[in-house]
Amino acid sequence: MSEATQPPVRKKTRQRSPSYPGIGLEAALGRAKALYQEEGRNAAPNEAILDHWGYASKSGPGLVTLAALKRFGLLQTEGPGKARLTNLALSIILDER
Repeated sequence: MSEATQPPVRKKTRQRSPSYPGIGLEAALGRAKALYQEEGRNAAPNEAILDHWGYASKSGPGLVTLAALKRFGLLQTEGPGKARLTNLALSIILDER
């Protein structure tokens, strides 16, 4: 077979590992409770949320924590640079059982 008639060699694509939240569910629920104590059901700027948790504005660990709460469905984006607790987070936090 000549080079012109050989099928092209395919490179193997690398599979990415699945993404996962940067903190555990228990820690995320603790952060959600702390946010509820400070802001209640209101939306707040991300910088204020990070401040409530003791993080500096735009700090790496703080942004990882924000992303984890969003990944668990406990936090939702409310416009640019704002977030609020979801109904799921509120039902977990306010459940007295």
